[in-house]
Amino acid sequence: MGNGVWHGLPPSGHAAEAVLIYGAAAYLVRTYAHPDSRVRTRTFWLVLLIAVGAVAVSFYLGFHWPTDLVGGLLAGGLFLRLLVEADRALARRSTQTGSRVPRSSASTMR
Repeated sequence: MGNGVWHGLPPSGHAAEAVLIYGAAAYLVRTYAHPDSRVRTRTFWLVLLIAVGAVAVSFYLGFHWPTDLVGGLLAGGLFLRLLVEADRALARRSTQTGSRVPRSSASTMR
């Protein structure tokens, strides 16, 4: 793309990292910090804004094709989902063994 030199490899690591890293941070805050609904809503929009920004910049600068960026968003979302499910499985296992892990109502949201 751009000057004829292909800079990126599918899927986009920029898009995947934006979704995975900031999504994981938002999940941890929503699950373990017990914020009010306003903070939970703002973290969602912040992660969405960061991911869209990373996609827009990567496309504008010619680092990736649109399909690479969509693939990166999907890959980041998949790994984020695996991370969330692993955390929930560990929390269930710890409650079954008697350990107490503080959880919020956000952890039951899908």
